[in-house]
Amino acid sequence: MISVETAKGASSGLDIITDNPPDCVVADYNMPDMDGLELLAAVREEHPNLPFILYTGQGNETIASQAAAADVTDYLNKDTDPEHYDHLCNLIRTVVENITVESVLQEVISDMTSKYPEAELTVECPSELSVRASIRLRQALEELVENAIEHNDSRIPEVQISAAQNEDTVKIDIADNGPKIPAMEQNVLIKPKERSPLYHGSGLGLWLVKLIVSRSNGQIAFDQNSQAGNIICVKLPKSM
Repeated sequence: MISVETAKGASSGLDIITDNPPDCVVADYNMPDMDGLELLAAVREEHPNLPFILYTGQGNETIASQAAAADVTDYLNKDTDPEHYDHLCNLIRTVVENITVESVLQEVISDMTSKYPEAELTVECPSELSVRASIRLRQALEELVENAIEHNDSRIPEVQISAAQNEDTVKIDIADNGPKIPAMEQNVLIKPKERSPLYHGSGLGLWLVKLIVSRSNGQIAFDQNSQAGNIICVKLPKSM
């Protein structure tokens, strides 16, 4: 069941969010005191990881692009079809539910094995691990695994994914047997830097990884590999 609290305008909605942050915000674009993008910007100042769905009848590519740039979680155009409300409910559930790490990693391995049958891919993950993260976490992990395979000069590319938890976080390690990742691409992942025209190709993909992990209130780091290759560590907040 989804419990809903409504507000008559963006300002009153901000008051509700400040007093008692919800699991998700669903906002129209046209509102009397500020539009949905202005509300999104105000919410992001205090709650950078709060799921925010822009739900509007005034949708167009410009608004959708501006919403994506402002870190909207998802975007949905209104529709008169009654089944459309089922879609909205499912979308809300998707953005607020905890993510089971094992299932995501198994999907990543399955997809990458199909795409790169020559690679040796393994995963180790306790079944009970879950994180509160962006619904695009799988996309970020697939980008890291694909990058490890594409830039691997070994006869047989190897990628090992492992996950473990401590008191507050879940750490996902992606280890490979390829050449060291260039410093510039490492900087894309670990330094607080905006995307520039230099970040193209795999660099752009790594920038998107950083964006997804940042939206999940996570961190990316590099660890020392005892053998040749790289270890990328993705740290995410553990579900409560």
